[in-house]
Amino acid sequence: MQERRKTRTKAFRFNVSLLEGLERAADNAGMSQNAFMGELLADRLLVDPLVRAFHGIGLSDETFQSILGSTDADAVEMAGSEMARKNFPLVCELYRTSGQILAFREFLIEILGKHAGWFHMEDDGDGTQRSMTLTHSFGRKWSIFVKSYILSAHSTISKDKMSIEIADQFIRIDFSPT
Repeated sequence: MQERRKTRTKAFRFNVSLLEGLERAADNAGMSQNAFMGELLADRLLVDPLVRAFHGIGLSDETFQSILGSTDADAVEMAGSEMARKNFPLVCELYRTSGQILAFREFLIEILGKHAGWFHMEDDGDGTQRSMTLTHSFGRKWSIFVKSYILSAHSTISKDKMSIEIADQFIRIDFSPT
């Protein structure tokens, strides 16, 4: 049985077109508007501090690729590993303090893929498969960074080995290497 959480009502004023969009989005998600807004706000409050833009500065794909292109591959790999060692435990703790447990697969799909936009998930069926493929358009150095990040983050929670194959536009993860 799911625990009931204490709630209270709060009123906000939105323009009509935004409310119509909310109604459509909630319908598309198969949820009530209240449940949809609750999940949306919970995601934003939990994830935004972790993946926000550089103080509001956005980068075009071309600019981001140019920055990656001017860096050394070894430095990119070390940065990914170090970033994961610092950030992944923080993400897990933020989830834990909000009463949720964050599975590693969910972290990849929801946080890094959906919210941070680091890659796109290729369809992996019902989510029970032991492998996944992540695609992006940022080149080999981005694949190196993501691989290093994932391996380091995973090593903080598990001694199980995983195999990661990379190319210029994909990262293929096998959670049960032979």
